[in-house]
Parts: sequence; structure tokens; C-alpha cells
Amino acid sequence: MKDDTATLSSLGIGPSSKVLLMGTKPDDKDLVQTTTGSPEEHALIERISQSIEKTRTNLIPQIESLETSASTFLSNQSTNDDIDKTKSKLIDTHHYIIENLMQTLLTLDDVVCPPEFETARKKRREAVQYTQGLIDRVDSVKDQLLHTSPTEVKN
Repeated sequence: MKDDTATLSSLGIGPSSKVLLMGTKPDDKDLVQTTTGSPEEHALIERISQSIEKTRTNLIPQIESLETSASTFLSNQSTNDDIDKTKSKLIDTHHYIIENLMQTLLTLDDVVCPPEFETARKKRREAVQYTQGLIDRVDSVKDQLLHTSPTEVKN
């Protein structure tokens, strides 16, 4: 379920429907890593970790590629047509990455940690700061593209 507010009937679940829930019970080693020893806190920590791991796996390579492409663009001279097309493509890539990072922030925002789940709250805070750092990193590439022309870099 992507929408936690959706009703079961809106998902096609009604009388005589069968629902299979799958999961794993955390072991003692996992629970020691939580503040409370609670399986619920462990589940929140896992949710946070999965969100950040997805971001690392999918977006870090794209961010690095954007940085490399922008650097190459800014260090080369091209015709005006090439400059406009390439810059536009790089800006579009920036927008795409930012949209995905904002989705990560929204996912993290949906993780509600009770006050007693200190470890989960700390992990969530770190994940938000990490994601915000990536947004700042991508925005700095866009700023370079908007405020520097390829000829300025060469001179």
C-alpha cells in the first residue's frame, strides 16, 4: 500500500478476500540497536534505512553523473546551439533528481516516531539531513550552470 490512508475497499479488498502479510520478526541483536527494545521501533528504523539505501543506490550515481557532465560542459567551448541544448538537458536532470530527493523527504516525513523511540528519531533526523545535503549538492551544480558560461571557465 503506497497510500496509508486508503481504505481496504479502494484496494479491492472486501468480504472473502484473503490478505497475506509477510515480514520477519526482529531478533535480539536487532532489538539491542533500538532505544526501547521494541519491534515497532526496529520496524521504523528499517523503514528509514530502506528509504536512504534506495536513495543511495538510485540517485548517487545520477548525482555523480550530473556533476561530471556539468563540469565537462563548463570546461568546454561549444556552439551556442550546443550550449543551450546541453544546459537545458542538465537543468532537466537537476529537476528530476530534486523531485526524487523530495520524494525521499516525503517518505521520511511519513515516519512518525514516538518520543520514546530515541534511536529511530535520531536515524530519521540523520536521514533527513543526509537527503538535504544531497539536495544542496545538486542545487550547487545548477547554480554553477546558471551563473557560469563555458567560456568563463576556460579564461
